[in-house]
Amino acid sequence: GISIQPSGTGDVLLGALRVNGTTVSSDDSTKITVAEDVDVIGKLRLPDGSVSDNYAAFGDAEDLKIFHNGTHSIVREVGTGNLHLQSDNEVVLSKDAATELMVTEQLNCIMTMSKN
Repeated sequence: GISIQPSGTGDVLLGALRVNGTTVSSDDSTKITVAEDVDVIGKLRLPDGSVSDNYAAFGDAEDLKIFHNGTHSIVREVGTGNLHLQSDNEVVLSKDAATELMVTEQLNCIMTMSKN
């Protein structure tokens, strides 16, 4: 495994990263590419961002982006496809504590929407 611990400044600078004896490098000094699974214990933290900066990106063309803009948390599909929420059970949109339901959809049932 890899253990990286900051020196107290909060910043971690990597000149060369070695994984199982192999140096991981990149031609682009702004990123590191890992061709295996990455397990994170703890938090993966990103600063506030936008659709063009500081976001978690998914897909070869970065079609799915997740970010917090300082006020709102945003999940955005920016490609040519659609955004699908899928579940083998219920899909529920609710307040933080899940005590106030906003939208519930059950498999093969009626969608219910609530407004207080």
